[in-house]
Amino acid sequence: MAMINANLGVQLGSPIGAVLILSLVATTVAGLLFLAVEGFAMPNFDDVSRGHMTPGLLFLFYIFVVPLAASHIGFANAIVLVLLGQLTSAAVIDQFGALGAPQSPLTPRRVLGFSCMVIGAYLSISKPVN
Repeated sequence: MAMINANLGVQLGSPIGAVLILSLVATTVAGLLFLAVEGFAMPNFDDVSRGHMTPGLLFLFYIFVVPLAASHIGFANAIVLVLLGQLTSAAVIDQFGALGAPQSPLTPRRVLGFSCMVIGAYLSISKPVN
């Protein structure tokens, strides 16, 4: 996805233009899916907290920043860092039961697995020594 978005930004001559097009396509498809599944019954947005809107901002951040980062550090490295960020946030959320998730403490086995990911990310990004 990052590579396609980066190429779209190059074709348009505007990375933010690529973000706009991706957002419009995503919104249109989500709207059509909503209509197909829910019909015209609109949900009540009055009870939705602003915190639950944060993923929309993170989505925009992701589709704007990852292609830019990928053009500097490579697509594989950018994706490894995204995955590492996802695992880190998931571990923190699990450890503390944040955001309404069930609490799942870090165990030595999970810490070892996470450490292997960190080492793999480092090896993937670091330049080989000659």
